[in-house]
Amino acid sequence: MNRDGRHSRTSDRAGVTYWDDVWEGQATPDAIDPKSRNITNYVYLCFDRFLSTTLADKLVPGSELLEVGCGHSRWLPYFAKRFGVGVSGIDYSSVGCRQAEAILAKSGTSGAISHADIFDPPRDLLGRFDVVVSFGVVEHFDRPSDCVAMMARFGRPGGTLLTLVPNLAGVAGIMQKYLCRRIYDIHVVLDRDALAAIHRDAGLEVRSCEYFMGVNWAVVNLSCLPRYLHRLAVGVQLGLSAPFWLIERMGMRIPPNRVTSPYVLCVAST
Repeated sequence: MNRDGRHSRTSDRAGVTYWDDVWEGQATPDAIDPKSRNITNYVYLCFDRFLSTTLADKLVPGSELLEVGCGHSRWLPYFAKRFGVGVSGIDYSSVGCRQAEAILAKSGTSGAISHADIFDPPRDLLGRFDVVVSFGVVEHFDRPSDCVAMMARFGRPGGTLLTLVPNLAGVAGIMQKYLCRRIYDIHVVLDRDALAAIHRDAGLEVRSCEYFMGVNWAVVNLSCLPRYLHRLAVGVQLGLSAPFWLIERMGMRIPPNRVTSPYVLCVAST
């Protein structure tokens, strides 16, 4: 790793310093609660439905899950409590790792957090996990297939790799580019076909790769705004998204699509 926190083998557009600054001073949130019916929890309910069906054969008591890029993660205690799996995480941000540990402790959940670079990981993590997940990692690398290939090395043969990225190929990307260009520039734009292709390039078998959810404008990162404007902007984002979520909750599903979907989600075999 270079002195500025960027990888020498494959260029990291964000870097350690960026993530340390993002996580520094963040409050310790509660774990994700799949039982909450609050409309602001709707995104997590969608993920819960997806995970409990698509990965039902992998997320079973006794299996092991690793989250790559686990800084400030609310996901690890969710997976442990919801599915009874053993959870671990790896991240190169020391601040993010400390916060991941604090969130686990707050939820009364045990888990192992490794402060390490995934391109130079502890050897005892390799080939160990039934499920490897990442929620916004590979799109920060100029060669995302290198990152996918490295993540796959953590999985057991026949295991599962789940990769989520923001859909910046659609409207959210346009908003991100013009409202907060600095954040846009630390991403590689990946649509569904591109995300599937980088998994195949990494030698993996793609089981599914699809746009996920119909709308979530809160996916646009407006952290470059002044603090008082950022809080207002987040409220506006949620306010514009909530009517769509209410419509979906009433049974009128908005089909996932390239234009308005907030995420792209790929499931591959390791």
